[in-house]
Parts: sequence; structure tokens; C-alpha cells
Amino acid sequence: EKELNNYKSILKNNKYTIHELLTLASVIENLGLVKTKIVKTASTDGKRIYYNEEFMETLDEKEQIFMFAHEVAHVALDHLKRAKGKDLELWNIATDAVINAFLKKDGLKLKIGFIDIPEAINYDAEKLYELLLEAKKKKENKSQDSQSEEQDDSKEQDGESGNEENSSSTGKDDGENGNESS
Repeated sequence: EKELNNYKSILKNNKYTIHELLTLASVIENLGLVKTKIVKTASTDGKRIYYNEEFMETLDEKEQIFMFAHEVAHVALDHLKRAKGKDLELWNIATDAVINAFLKKDGLKLKIGFIDIPEAINYDAEKLYELLLEAKKKKENKSQDSQSEEQDDSKEQDGESGNEENSSSTGKDDGENGNESS
């Protein structure tokens, strides 16, 4: 209980969270904090913030404030409800990027290795999500196109070398394709 109140006190009384994130004060007051080893860093279910104590101990106080402010922002911005029907991995990247960009802008310290997309400051989560989804689809299409080209090239090479009778996927003449071995 003492530790829970300490984190709430840090969040509510720190100059960054009170002055820069004042609109989150009521959200902070109503959130429970749960220490757990189930999460690697921290997460929220919209009612509670779950945090890994061992991970939190690796952070300095400013990074801890960032971490809790980040989770509070997910709740305040209703990111869980807005995730419905979306690619959850991309949605999480988009929401993390937008939150992190704004927290950094407000002077909070982002831990190295966390999602840092500076241009996310120019988007809301939905717009950044759409951009990430579009980029993912383009990458997948490009990958499929290059795989198709490789398969076409492979077929052309097989045809040119007169190796058409070995048409099984393993490249062995195993009798399954009407090419019985004796």
C-alpha cells in the first residue's frame, strides 16, 4: 500500500505530470497499481496499471514517471476500446509512438529502446495506425512479388535445363509424380 501511494504521489505531484498532464489527474486517481511478474514492463487493462517491479527498479525516477504517464495516457485516450477490429500489434505501436512523442515533447524522459517515432507528434493514433498498416501491406505485397519472381525464375531455369521430369517439391524422383524409380 505504501509503494502504491508513493507511485501515485510521484505521478500527481511531479511537475511534469501536474503541469503538463493535468487533464490526466482524475484518471490517475482512479487507477489501481498492481505489482506483477506477468508483464515484462508495464501495461493497463483500463482500470489498473500492471507493472513489473524488477523492471521498474532498472529505471531512474524520471523514466518511471514516463512509464506510468504513458500507461495513464493509454487509459485517458481510451486506446483499449479504440483497438477493436485493428491489428493489435500495429495499433500498440501507433498508440505508443503518439503517446511517447507527446510525453517527450512535454519534457519527460523516454527510456532508450522504447518506441520513438518523432513524426508521430503530427498524427493521432488512428492516422498513424493507417500509415503503418499501409506500409505493412506494401511490404507484404513486395515480399509476395519477389517470391513470385523467384519462383518464376526457378521454373524457367528448370525448364531450360531439361529437368522437367523431377517436379516434386523436394526435387527427388520419388514415384509420386508418375516417375517411378526402379
